[in-house]
Amino acid sequence: MTRNEFDAWMAETDASRLQWREDVIYRLNGHGFMYYSGGEDGVFVRADSDGKLVAGRYEGAIPHIGEALFRPVVTKQFDNPSRAFTAMAEAGGIQFVIDMFSQSNAPPAAPSNEREGEPKDFDDIAREFAAWKYSVNENPGAWREDKRYRQHKEGAMYYIGGESGQYMHITEKGMLRLGTYELARPGFEDAVLIIRANKQYGGYEHALLAASEFAGQRFKDEIFSEKSSVVEKLRAARKSPPAPRRESAEPRKNKGDIEL
Repeated sequence: MTRNEFDAWMAETDASRLQWREDVIYRLNGHGFMYYSGGEDGVFVRADSDGKLVAGRYEGAIPHIGEALFRPVVTKQFDNPSRAFTAMAEAGGIQFVIDMFSQSNAPPAAPSNEREGEPKDFDDIAREFAAWKYSVNENPGAWREDKRYRQHKEGAMYYIGGESGQYMHITEKGMLRLGTYELARPGFEDAVLIIRANKQYGGYEHALLAASEFAGQRFKDEIFSEKSSVVEKLRAARKSPPAPRRESAEPRKNKGDIEL
């Protein structure tokens, strides 16, 4: 680490003396959400990807929070990470929420509950989706969009069913995920999502086009209209496929956390 890098990390740590800061690396590594306040020594709270809410104190965040020693004081297990995230925001109060969403790297309204299921062949899963074999209700209702994903630039999420059903997640990088969900009580944001198959396409529009084709006319009628800008993008995607986006390098890992 160069002197300039060290100073940049220390500036980030010092900023937590004035407001709650997010440990972005913790989120990028798929661990959940962590926020801290106090500078080199202070307090932290985190909502882990397994639904555990942890709050406590940390020491020695030099030059960054990843080097700190964490001492958990309160731990509570929730049914899913979405509930843990909500409880964290409620416990933090108004100033915590203001600090959390005033940062340029503000997190989505709720963390994703997706987890890997038993690996399946993508084409087999696509055929089953087209036949509605994953719909557990006799009348699964209409396709709906979870607009949180689009609002927070996490792609697009579409689902069909009641408390259980099936979903399609198209990521910003053109990954199409097919899966089922369970326990959507009281809403879809509380559901547990199980990925059944993944397939990488050349871009977001191409993945959305593929999803609309094998999901059938019903999906197109319920989600898109002829005047939709998305439809125009899909048509354009047929003619000139964009180059696939490059994945970013793997971020640093947290070294200071304590396993509970």
